[in-house]
Amino acid sequence: KYAEIGRTRKISVSDYLKTLTSLERKSNLQHYLAIVLLLASVLLIPFQAGMGILALFLVVGINIHFYYKKRGEIEPYIVTLAHIMRMLRAGEDMLRLKEDFFASYFEVIRTAEKTFQNFKKSSKWVAGGDKMNGSAFDTILDYIRMLTHVDLIKFNSMLGEVQKHIDAIDALTETLGLLEACIAIASFRAGLPFYAVPEFLPYREGEQVRLMIQDMYHPLIEEPVANSIAAEKGVLITGSNASGKS
Repeated sequence: KYAEIGRTRKISVSDYLKTLTSLERKSNLQHYLAIVLLLASVLLIPFQAGMGILALFLVVGINIHFYYKKRGEIEPYIVTLAHIMRMLRAGEDMLRLKEDFFASYFEVIRTAEKTFQNFKKSSKWVAGGDKMNGSAFDTILDYIRMLTHVDLIKFNSMLGEVQKHIDAIDALTETLGLLEACIAIASFRAGLPFYAVPEFLPYREGEQVRLMIQDMYHPLIEEPVANSIAAEKGVLITGSNASGKS
């Protein structure tokens, strides 16, 4: 599910997350006014058809103009909010795993899921930048956004949630990154013919601390030569690149 989080090509999500914490929340008054004028022009048509239709065309044009103007100003932030939403979905999928080892990490994800309930509800109206799939439903939804500015209204709500709980987002990001690293390592190990897990023995007073490695080899080299080493002091290892020093 990590692949579904995706990546943003033109913006840095981490940079915009920092900016979101200090971004000023603007009033939704003009967006609510756009909705009121749209409804008023529609209701005018049965009484004065000509005037109502003229008013409707005028209001639609004004609403669309201001929509794209305001949308352009916050587009990078909307993409960032959509990215957070995809991280929350990935977290939900991770919770389906039944692994006691990840219990503490899953608790961080559960906390984020509970914290951002309202955020997730608002996200249904906010488009995720280039994630639109061009379906008829998306097209209709896009026109609703342009005429009613509903996603701009919800943006302010989601912005407030992010600013209030930025620590939870940071914790979620760090946890998902760590779990992804664990999955990557486990997947790589599964493809090796064999591998060893380091064993750390408890230190006993009076004993010499030492390092023992048996039949070590570079996992990315075909037909490598295994080496063993036992050392009680610092050792300087030399050799060409990819010869197994690491």
